[in-house]
Amino acid sequence: MTIQLSERHVIKPSHSLFNECQSICLKTARLYNVVNYVSRQQFFAGKLEACNKGIRFQSIKSHECYQALPRKVSNGVKSIGKRLEILF
Repeated sequence: MTIQLSERHVIKPSHSLFNECQSICLKTARLYNVVNYVSRQQFFAGKLEACNKGIRFQSIKSHECYQALPRKVSNGVKSIGKRLEILF
């Protein structure tokens, strides 16, 4: 049995960075949904070669959700791609 460690940070609405954290979380969720949607559409269209993570990353890189986030956060798209590769 493998144990995975995780961290949870609770930021109260009264904290000075609450609005910024909430904004980043919403943008990250949108980016995840866009990557998932694009991958599924390419898969169902029969474009299996387009499901390659390099091609998918190039198509997402110009999307507004990707550009709205700081680079360190938006580069997490690569880790989303690794999870989606299991499905395809």
